[in-house]
Amino acid sequence: MACPPDGMASRSQLARASRRAVKRHSNNNRHLHGHGLGPSASTWEGLNQALADEFLQAIKAPQVSEPKVFVFVRHGHSTWNEQSRIQGNTNESELTETGRAQAVLAREALQHVEFVSCFSSPHTRARQTTDIVWQPWAGQAPVQQPQYLPSLSEVDLGWFQGKRNVDIAASHPELYRVWRDEPERFELDGRFPVLDAFRQARAAWKALGLPPRQFRAIDVANGAVCMVRCNARGDVMLSSLNLTSHLTHDQAL
Repeated sequence: MACPPDGMASRSQLARASRRAVKRHSNNNRHLHGHGLGPSASTWEGLNQALADEFLQAIKAPQVSEPKVFVFVRHGHSTWNEQSRIQGNTNESELTETGRAQAVLAREALQHVEFVSCFSSPHTRARQTTDIVWQPWAGQAPVQQPQYLPSLSEVDLGWFQGKRNVDIAASHPELYRVWRDEPERFELDGRFPVLDAFRQARAAWKALGLPPRQFRAIDVANGAVCMVRCNARGDVMLSSLNLTSHLTHDQAL
């Protein structure tokens, strides 16, 4: 969801921080070089930096039409969260009562924000969350109806999907460990799902109107809220991460 904003970190500060991070990670696992991702990475931080550095080298951040604030809300607790099943990009998982309560609390926490647009993953659990959270703004001019972007889909985890975590961990312990601890090395049926997901997320980042060279990955709790600010120069700053205080009411956290 997007709305109007204020202040930012400078592009030079972000570039210097990026160069420092690249230097720290430049000698890590060489596995990613074969996938055209530039510097190697052996952790989530390294993977994120490898993707960021690819754009720092290839793309100058474009000017944006006006400063913006983006609010990211993760879908509420789902049936497969409850069952500890691996969801991936399936549509079979739906919101639980707790998940619906989390979405209501997120809506209440954001009710005074003046949004102008809304984007959502097409998955059932995300659509259900969007239906609840977006109610105060639905149909209000100039606010648009939610747009469901395939690029916001979750990672395609193939035959992992629908399986319980404990079962996969028992039947394929090393593969499961790599997925959880070294996701950039996770290979399934000849694919590297996590790397594919990062490329897909980059496309979503661009579709939202954010400079692709400043793509960042974040991981948050069900129903949590994050905020990203972008100024007219294309500088991006994560200003709030994993806000969950609104979920402490009614034991929704």
